[in-house]
Amino acid sequence: MKNELEPALASRLPIDSSRTALMGHSYDGLLVLHAFFTRSSSFDTFIAGSPSIWWNDRYVLTEKAAFLERFAQTPVQVRVLLTVGGLEQKPRKSEGTRGRFAVELEAMGGGDFAVRYLEFPGDDHYSAWLPMLSRGLLFFSAPSLLPGAD
Repeated sequence: MKNELEPALASRLPIDSSRTALMGHSYDGLLVLHAFFTRSSSFDTFIAGSPSIWWNDRYVLTEKAAFLERFAQTPVQVRVLLTVGGLEQKPRKSEGTRGRFAVELEAMGGGDFAVRYLEFPGDDHYSAWLPMLSRGLLFFSAPSLLPGAD
């Protein structure tokens, strides 16, 4: 994306390369988390909607330790938004891996590293992408307008 897609788009469109975001839902949300853990300086905003953390025996969470080690040495200046539909499964996933994951990331936040977790109570996995898209765009472009913003 950074080496081929972004330059190709920049040759055709006015792109502010100092402000970039990666957004995805479900398996694409998993890709967002993978990119965050392994290439956190590639984008300044990461938006993961209903990420499929469960995939491959939760492999993406094994990447967290190396990220934390790098973060302790060199803090990153990024923002992360993690969203989930409140009706995704029983027991609620928001109370499971993704909810705990968001709490852990939020504890690391501060200054130039901000983490937000949003749950959409009336949405399931298939409908949660739409509020993720609208809230994600606000989180990226005008975070002060995001409902519940400080």
